[in-house]
Amino acid sequence: MKLLKEYLASFMNKTRYKKSVSLFSFWDRTTTFGKHVFIAFGVKLGFCHVGEYTRIRHFSIIYHATIGKFSSVGRNARIGIGQHPTNLLSTNLIFYKKNPISNQWVKPIEYIEYRPIRIGNDVWVGESSMIMGGVNIGDGAIVAARSVVTKDVPPYAIVAGVPAKVVKYRFDEETIRRLLEIKWWDLPDQEITNKLEAFTVFDITKDKLNKYLKNEDKKA
Repeated sequence: MKLLKEYLASFMNKTRYKKSVSLFSFWDRTTTFGKHVFIAFGVKLGFCHVGEYTRIRHFSIIYHATIGKFSSVGRNARIGIGQHPTNLLSTNLIFYKKNPISNQWVKPIEYIEYRPIRIGNDVWVGESSMIMGGVNIGDGAIVAARSVVTKDVPPYAIVAGVPAKVVKYRFDEETIRRLLEIKWWDLPDQEITNKLEAFTVFDITKDKLNKYLKNEDKKA
């Protein structure tokens, strides 16, 4: 009954997001959104915050995650999967947590099943990738499709594989430092409108950033 009530509340709240949020997505009461988000069909969110202009594609399931602005999550991503203790006699939660099978042997223990995840701004999480609890994904990073991320990912790194490892960085160190100084994702909408030319320049460098975004802080 509680789950049904949460779903109905979620369904009723979707009207304020208009066409950018599927009527067949679900989130709980603790989940919040920035403006202009896109939530596709079949997405499930719990204990999350989704930043402005972020897109989450079909059938992704995300728990206990804070997602920054202008990020993209591909289809079928799994973010914030619960964990089981591995140093007990059994990993089955039937011995330590109330469950729908049987509670006759339950003896609660101190264990954190879900660890919070932070996904930065302008992050691209590829299709069918998995991000484990407690991981931080830096601003501008890319997680390749079908990767399993078990450790923190540095800003603007590209990671791939099982487990995911850094294969390269999107830009050189100077350019990355400059991008993290500028934090373009925090600019007001009108400022982004005024600087649109910067978003169509290939092979970004520090000098190009200073040319197109030179008024954004005193270090430019």
